[in-house]
Amino acid sequence: MNLIVKNFNTFSVRILLIDGKEWFVAKDIAEVLGYVETAKAVRTHCKKVVAFDKLNRVYEMDTPKLDPQTRLILEGDVWRLIIKSHLPEAEKIEAWIMEEVLPSIRTTGNYSIQQPQTQNLQKPEFGNSTEQIIELKNNVLQTSSLIEILRNLNPIDLFRLDQFYREFHNFSPLATFKIDLDSQFFLPTELGRMINKSPVEINLILKHKGFQVRENGVWKMTSSGEEFGIEINGKFNQIKWKMKSII
Repeated sequence: MNLIVKNFNTFSVRILLIDGKEWFVAKDIAEVLGYVETAKAVRTHCKKVVAFDKLNRVYEMDTPKLDPQTRLILEGDVWRLIIKSHLPEAEKIEAWIMEEVLPSIRTTGNYSIQQPQTQNLQKPEFGNSTEQIIELKNNVLQTSSLIEILRNLNPIDLFRLDQFYREFHNFSPLATFKIDLDSQFFLPTELGRMINKSPVEINLILKHKGFQVRENGVWKMTSSGEEFGIEINGKFNQIKWKMKSII
C-alpha cells in the first residue's frame, strides 16, 4: 500500500495504491472539481464508494494517516464526478489525472512531484490483447475500466465523454466499443447539455436548418425534419431529435 499526494493548484489529492488499484479520496476529488457539498456530490454521483476502514480490514495494511471513515473511490467514480462538474477547469483536471498522474502510477508504482510535465513516460510491457488494454497518446488506460464506465453512463454523458476523447485523444470510445447513439432521440434540453447550449439555442438551430417552425407558440416539425425527429403526443406535444440534427 502506498499513499500518494499530488497538488493541483491549491488543492491536494490523496491516492491510495492498494493491490494494484488506485483509490482516490472522494472528498479531495470533489473539492478540486468545485463541488460545494462534497459529501452530497459523492453520494449522488458515485456508485462504488468504500470507507477506508473496510479496505483496511480486508487488506490488513499499515494504516496511513487517514480517518477510518474516509470515503474512497476508483477511477470510474472519478470520471462520474468529472462529467457532472460544472467547473470550467474540469477538463484540465481530467487531463491531469488521466494523462499525468495515473499513467505515472501505473508505470512506476509511484508519482514523483518533481517529475516534469513534459517528460515522456516509459511505456510498460504488455501483451497483444486489444480486449484488455488500449493505448491513448502516451497513456495506458485499462479497457475493462473504460467499458465499466461506459455501461453506467446515460446517453448524454456518453456523448460528452466521446466528444472529449475525440478532441483531445483522436479516439472515439463509442466507435471502438460499437455503442450506437445515432438512432436515439433527445429533447432539445438534452441536446443542449451535450453541446453546452441552451434549449432556446437548440430550437433556433433546428429552425435555421428548416427542421421545425413555431406556430401559435408551439414548435412543429417540417417535412425536412421528419428524417431527424419524432413527435411525441401527450399532455404536451414534444419533438425529440437525433443528434445528427444539430451536428
